[in-house]
Amino acid sequence: MSELEVTDSPVEAGSPISDHAFMLPVRVTISAGVSDTPLKELQNDSFTAITPAQIEKLREISPNGFIYDSRSRQAWQKLIALQQSAEPFVIVTGLKLYRNMVVKKLSVSQDKDSSNSLIFTAECREVIIASTEIAKYPERKLGPTARQAGPVRDKGEQQGTEVKPGSLSAKLLDFIRSHQTK
Repeated sequence: MSELEVTDSPVEAGSPISDHAFMLPVRVTISAGVSDTPLKELQNDSFTAITPAQIEKLREISPNGFIYDSRSRQAWQKLIALQQSAEPFVIVTGLKLYRNMVVKKLSVSQDKDSSNSLIFTAECREVIIASTEIAKYPERKLGPTARQAGPVRDKGEQQGTEVKPGSLSAKLLDFIRSHQTK
């Protein structure tokens, strides 16, 4: 599914303003089936060619010794593994090539009439992959910048002035003296 998101911003009076639009990640839903019927004419059928290592792995998964390596079971295990890997892959359809897709949701439909097959739905979603770069900036020179400090000026010896009674400075000095700890 291809979808464009339009953002709306409320205003004090009138209708909301639409000021931006962007594409949402693409979604593709695949509905398919895998039959347990053997395909004799197919060379290198990945579902029927099971290795001893795979049998041993199935025994580890199923401690009661139940090993059923039907095409539908193997297909379902591969779909689950694809989903759990969370690795982006490519989906090819008659309309488009979809890159950076992951399986978001898997569902299966099975009843007494379809017990020897796998009928599934895979909901896939595009993953938008970002990349980062490190930019090198020139080293900053040590010391204050021109805006932070002016040149040093010699003002010579400065004479203090007496605090006049009743001035703000005198009141502040009296307040400080009255609150000093003795």
